[in-house]
Amino acid sequence: MTELGFDVASDLLVCLRAERAEALEVPLPTLLVTPRAFTPRALPTSRALPLTTPSADSFLRSLPYSVTDVLARARAAGYVMEIRHGEKPPAAFYAWKVRLAVEERRVRPAPIDTVALPANTDVVTRAVWDGFVFLLGCKRLSLPALGSTYSREFAGPWSGVTVKQAREAITALSRMRYLIDSGEKSARATIWLPRGASAP
Repeated sequence: MTELGFDVASDLLVCLRAERAEALEVPLPTLLVTPRAFTPRALPTSRALPLTTPSADSFLRSLPYSVTDVLARARAAGYVMEIRHGEKPPAAFYAWKVRLAVEERRVRPAPIDTVALPANTDVVTRAVWDGFVFLLGCKRLSLPALGSTYSREFAGPWSGVTVKQAREAITALSRMRYLIDSGEKSARATIWLPRGASAP
């Protein structure tokens, strides 16, 4: 078993567009250019918070980003969300909100226990896998769930690959038994478990 936590962020293919990174003056991961450049070990360890509790809600509310900030971050990666006035944001909104806090070094993802990919795994499949583990690390700061939905439409922008590449990578990871169908659904979407998952 290998613990994959904050290091996963350093393997993501894309974090922010260059202009946003320059504006923030934050060194961000680029898998093809500066692997493992983003490893802020000095950050305090975050703990998973119980599901649907005031503590979990307080954590998400404490992150200093407006709806506009989060939507802009997601849009910069190619993921578009529409939130009408008065509507509750979708789960993806909170994933991007936590990711923004991670990228700006305000929090660190929860560690995720899983297994390493084979050494000969192609770069796209690896990026999508790392993106999934990173997503779980972000989600576990407020949710203790073992798995998550991971659609190709979300996984592509989140992992810095195209939607088509994400679809092919998710299929490959499923065949390799690294993404495991939990048998449960959320809004008709499969909830995936990572290979080697253990309770948070």
